[in-house]
Amino acid sequence: MRKFYLFASIIAATALFASCKKNDSAPEAQVVKEILVSLAAANENPQPTGRTERGTATIKIYNDNSITVDAALTGFSTTDNLTLAHIHAGDPVTNGPVVLDLMPAFTGSTLKSNVKGIRTSLIDSLKAGTADLYLNIHSTQVGSGIVRGQLFNEVTFAASVALSGANEVPSVTTTATGMALIHTGAAGTNGGVILGICGSAADFGVTKIFSPTTAVLNSVKNDAVYVNVHSNTRPSGVIRGQIR
Repeated sequence: MRKFYLFASIIAATALFASCKKNDSAPEAQVVKEILVSLAAANENPQPTGRTERGTATIKIYNDNSITVDAALTGFSTTDNLTLAHIHAGDPVTNGPVVLDLMPAFTGSTLKSNVKGIRTSLIDSLKAGTADLYLNIHSTQVGSGIVRGQLFNEVTFAASVALSGANEVPSVTTTATGMALIHTGAAGTNGGVILGICGSAADFGVTKIFSPTTAVLNSVKNDAVYVNVHSNTRPSGVIRGQIR
């Protein structure tokens, strides 16, 4: 009879231990938001000369104040190496401060990151999806950033336009600046204005955000268009550069 009770006690103790072990397991973190980011060298300010890399990144936000980031670039130079990746504060035309170092692991043109213990205020901003934040990936050859993408309010088209008096029709020799407009027209031809950018000298050097019509947006993205800067002495245009 004593053996029976001893055996039963061992079974009960084993069951209790197994139950405690199961209950002590921490619950797995759950994804509360997923952000898909479009990356491009053209989004950098300024765009790196001769670089056309693109890519995508997936950012997952978890309920334990952690995030994971998986990114891959296409067309990445075989002579370059990825070095750093951060989330910055800034709108599409601003180079802003780092708000989170992703400390990723790189493999060729891909990266993986898992950052824990992120401050609640940043997690809340990521979940809200309204802040001006962007992902910037750096490389050995382009330390300022090889590709970039806004986390929210995706940039669907970007272009760096080289302005010069030599591009005017006819050409102009000058260093003056003035009003800036976007016109329709291929290189070597003059066209009508579709969007005003700067109306006076005071508008230069100032970040501007426009809400043009769908027709104007489509034209800027798809047609032969150019930026033309006008001045008092050269009202027809003093410096010009083709977007396309």
